[in-house]
Amino acid sequence: MASSSSPSVSSRSYSSKSLGGKPERPPPPRHSASVPSYPSTGILPNVPPLPPERLRWFYMENGKIWRPFCGHDSLNLEEARTILLQEAVACPDVEREVEVMGNMYIVVLHSKESPTLKPIYWEAKPCPVLRGSWFEVISSERWLPLSQEEADLLEEAHTRKDWRERARADASLTDWANSNKSPDANNERRGSAPLKSQSQNTVVLNQVSCNGYEAVWTGENDIVKIKTDLTSKLLNKVGGKVGISQQYGATKLTRGYKEACLPTRTSPPIGHLVFVIHGIGQNMDASDIVKSTSDLRDTCRQTALKHFPDQWKNKRVEFIPIEWRTWLTLDQGAVASITPHGVKALRSILNDSVLDIMFYVSPRFGPEILDGLRWQLHKKYDEFIRRNPDFISNNGTVSMFAHSLGSVMCYDLMYETCHINGLLERKERDCTPMEVDLTDHPFKNESDEKFEELQKLRIRVAELESELGIKKDFNSLKFKVDHLFAVGSPLGIFLMLREHSPLVKGSKGADSLLPSAICKRIHNVHHPSDPVAYRLEPLISPVYAQVKPVKMDTASSKPTQKSMSLAEGPKTPETTQSTKSSSSSSWTQSLISAVVKSVASSNGAETSKSLPPDKIFDDDTKIPPGDRLNERLDFMLREGLTENSYLNSITAHTGYWTNSDCAMYLLLQLYSYKKDSKL
Repeated sequence: MASSSSPSVSSRSYSSKSLGGKPERPPPPRHSASVPSYPSTGILPNVPPLPPERLRWFYMENGKIWRPFCGHDSLNLEEARTILLQEAVACPDVEREVEVMGNMYIVVLHSKESPTLKPIYWEAKPCPVLRGSWFEVISSERWLPLSQEEADLLEEAHTRKDWRERARADASLTDWANSNKSPDANNERRGSAPLKSQSQNTVVLNQVSCNGYEAVWTGENDIVKIKTDLTSKLLNKVGGKVGISQQYGATKLTRGYKEACLPTRTSPPIGHLVFVIHGIGQNMDASDIVKSTSDLRDTCRQTALKHFPDQWKNKRVEFIPIEWRTWLTLDQGAVASITPHGVKALRSILNDSVLDIMFYVSPRFGPEILDGLRWQLHKKYDEFIRRNPDFISNNGTVSMFAHSLGSVMCYDLMYETCHINGLLERKERDCTPMEVDLTDHPFKNESDEKFEELQKLRIRVAELESELGIKKDFNSLKFKVDHLFAVGSPLGIFLMLREHSPLVKGSKGADSLLPSAICKRIHNVHHPSDPVAYRLEPLISPVYAQVKPVKMDTASSKPTQKSMSLAEGPKTPETTQSTKSSSSSSWTQSLISAVVKSVASSNGAETSKSLPPDKIFDDDTKIPPGDRLNERLDFMLREGLTENSYLNSITAHTGYWTNSDCAMYLLLQLYSYKKDSKL
């Protein structure tokens, strides 16, 4: 029984005679209030539960590392757990959801299952979530939370009273003996003596066995985790013989997290929403766009914290991936049935990647793909506004970051919106029968009369909806696009093959591609070694074939005045910057000269005589004002001095997601810096 092996403080008796000529030992105090403190922190008879501020919730990242939630999220999770436990008394099967991590994820708390973390706006495997109360201290910066089972076992052992009463008695006697300077007092104690560690000469007040280790208490806050596997025992035994006192595999355990949870520690509000649209090849890996978006988000966050900390704190930029391909069936398996079995692996890759382009340019599947993209955009946008109702009132902006074929799709989607809405507005204004003009439609096929009939029916449906007061146009986006970042984009070659003509006659800017009412600005961003990317500016003004794209600033330095002025938008015609000619090879110069003449003749214009046809210029200051664009559209990433263009061409098309220079340019545009901005 506990009473025989561990007598209480009041049951101890001591001799009234002097012990070896030393002063008579008084009995220990009977009241806990007068019990002297244990040498470390003082042991109390009852241990209060940890307050929510000392707890910390974690989620597992990539199945390997436990990451802590911010203080705001952790407090919300603890409050939701408390409510869940109260509700579970009446209804055993209860579930609650808590928005975390800037309202981009939710934690699902269930009364019968372990909590999990899952994203709101894309599909991903749920991540485990852990409520941390006990921690293994690996280093001052690295605290690992113990599992719920281990934490419950340690909490029960930590709050037990029997070892605390022995510890109080031992602390009382030790304090009395030290005050009287009695070196032999410890040897004359009566009753139950504390345990001794075999490898170290320390007093063990309490211990409990867990999964493969023992937790040993040498004080209230002095708790050690000692491994009990065979290897650790052998090493400790050998170390003891050679005089090594430190135990192998021993780490410190502590109750409560190192940092208190503060409600002010939360994610900044969202001021700019960016939809990320993928290109071809998504069928090969459905999670590819999710990972790419995560890389882009991390790169932008690191760049923003370095160059735009105040702007990020007030209005952060958030990215939502748009996965449009795997939701579409399109050919219903017909392609697989006609694919030969030879080199099957190579054919499978081609079917899952290059075939997306053929699907998109076909009159049969192109509209279906656009409808799928529009549906995904509207679905994610509606969900975002539902969870962030103040986004519009706080002047939040929506932009698109479209890669490869995705940039062509986004352009066509906005072009179709502009085209159809323009027809409807002209019908209401003129009150005359509407003539359908599909000559510039991206999926126009002169030999396909059914497609023209389909477009006429769509317009008729929109007219009927307007007459009935239905404020819905299935060909319109629900939001205005501030910026379209077309990265690694083949849009230029698509428009050239369609014999693109400007929407706004005489326009010398992005308005010739898309009206500003639909999209504020287009940014054609490319790496110089990207074999898929093409330029846009020569389609609007042919003389720009002799002008280099704008080189972006590097993220390793602060933004320059030039990059800030580019972020402002349209520039004034008067510019007095110097112009330098490049050292292009003769065959490159001849090729560009031929391209300029060809493009100019196809557009009914003549090459400007003020520009020598055999030179390429760094900027457009030498272009006559009549041919100069109001704003630049083509932007080029910088190549390293030691980089090889042909080797870079292998990875350039997929390297935009982690490119800090690209992230720097994106943030400059979204935060709209001016020349007098202080960074």
